[in-house]
Amino acid sequence: MKKFFTLCFSLLMGCAALNAQVIGGNVDQAVQFTDAIGNTIANGTNFTANIVHSESVEIAPGVVVETKTVDSGVQILNTSESAVGVLLKCKVNSVDNGGFQVCLQGSCVPLNLGQETNSSFVILQSGASLPIDLHLNVDDATAAATGEVEVQIMRHNIVMDEYGQPAAGDETYPGSKIILAYTTDQTAGITDATVAESNEVVARYTLDGRAIDAPQKGVNIVKYADGRTVKVVVK
Repeated sequence: MKKFFTLCFSLLMGCAALNAQVIGGNVDQAVQFTDAIGNTIANGTNFTANIVHSESVEIAPGVVVETKTVDSGVQILNTSESAVGVLLKCKVNSVDNGGFQVCLQGSCVPLNLGQETNSSFVILQSGASLPIDLHLNVDDATAAATGEVEVQIMRHNIVMDEYGQPAAGDETYPGSKIILAYTTDQTAGITDATVAESNEVVARYTLDGRAIDAPQKGVNIVKYADGRTVKVVVK
């Protein structure tokens, strides 16, 4: 019986720790956007996506066409201490010479201009990262292509569906929202993320509350000038 109550208490503390990350204007921090090398992309960032993949495809004997795809290199990272359910809310603001789709763990959903669309639902383990694979398929590979997508992390509670598979529950925790600006112009660096001066780091702590001057391996608690406090995993 004592072990049972201890287990229940541990589960409650885990839930409380996740919900405590809903801070600073109701922005959930359990799952965060990161770039290709693991740097956190702050809420409200305008991020340039210009990783262009070109390929020659033979669509018929002797008939070869050039294709292009533009990727962002953006990932989502679970900074919490337990598994979470995640999907992405996406809205295409503009697109020229192409079309968007978002894929999570191989399941892809097309995105239509002006419509708000959810990606597939995935379960992300503690400390795990996953490429969001939100890309622009270029119609005419010989011409320039551009587009802009708003994408927001939505954390859900996990329930079991009628087939006994994990699915998104009704409890929703809105997370960071960023704007991805897509272009086939590779002179615009992918690391050119535009953030406000209020996103300056003013303090950094370990999980046990000890102040540190520089990032340390593991989970860091980072406080920004705009009042947000964020968990950042440093590898």
